[in-house]
Amino acid sequence: MKTKKSRRLHGSLSAGAAILALFTVTACSSGESTDQDSLEAALADGVLTVGVKFDTRPFGYIPEGQSSVAGFDVDLAAAAADELGVEVEFVQVNSQNRILNLNSGKVDVLMASMLRTPERDESIDFSIDYFSDGQSLLVPEGSEIKSINDLGPESTVAVVQGTPEEQTLLEKAPEGTSTVTYQSWPDALQSLYRGEAEAVTTTVGILYGLKVSSDAAGQPVEIVGEPFADGPIAAGFRDGDVEFVDAFNGALLDLQDNGTYEEIYLKWWSKALPDVYKITES
Repeated sequence: MKTKKSRRLHGSLSAGAAILALFTVTACSSGESTDQDSLEAALADGVLTVGVKFDTRPFGYIPEGQSSVAGFDVDLAAAAADELGVEVEFVQVNSQNRILNLNSGKVDVLMASMLRTPERDESIDFSIDYFSDGQSLLVPEGSEIKSINDLGPESTVAVVQGTPEEQTLLEKAPEGTSTVTYQSWPDALQSLYRGEAEAVTTTVGILYGLKVSSDAAGQPVEIVGEPFADGPIAAGFRDGDVEFVDAFNGALLDLQDNGTYEEIYLKWWSKALPDVYKITES
């Protein structure tokens, strides 16, 4: 059974001071392997390597005409790294490979629009939740589908492989609803244009990003119905990185305390989800 920590690590200390203190304690120990190896590596290199998505607006994407990744996850990861006193480096991940890249050591932490689920919690550790979102449907403008209750035997819904939304949809949609899977959310969106699916389902935040892109491309779509499932979004760490998780949690809470989190949140969510999410220590 895993040991979870969500308390503040550092009391009145800054997250950077706390992480340095942790490193010092470990460096002065007998040299035995601890659950803090990832933390030590980040400090030794001075770089926090973060796995983010490059195709999931507004969490992480490449804006048109630019070459650098941007988004809510990107800004928050950069701010957390600054709070910890290290630089940040972004590595592209997707829904299929993000946990593999984490466990292989390619990245130190995942901030990739990742829902915290009991199944995922069996293989990796999570930070405290830094966002929460509901699952809904995206349909072409004017569609007869106005909610999940309008789905049925003639309905095909697009989802992305490696995400939990497919199972949630099939559990809650009318009997006979079918799904088709794609490698990315832009690919799923394209399925609406080709008539391969009548709707796309995922969290409202991702659907909002798809809507912005689709509307700009002259293919108007709309998010319909009340969310039919809620899910917390958190950063992912290798199983056993307890002290790393604890230090990162402290950084997130500091960002909320000093107003940085609210600033980042409103930058990306003021139009879609204007009520600022409250990060808690639980």
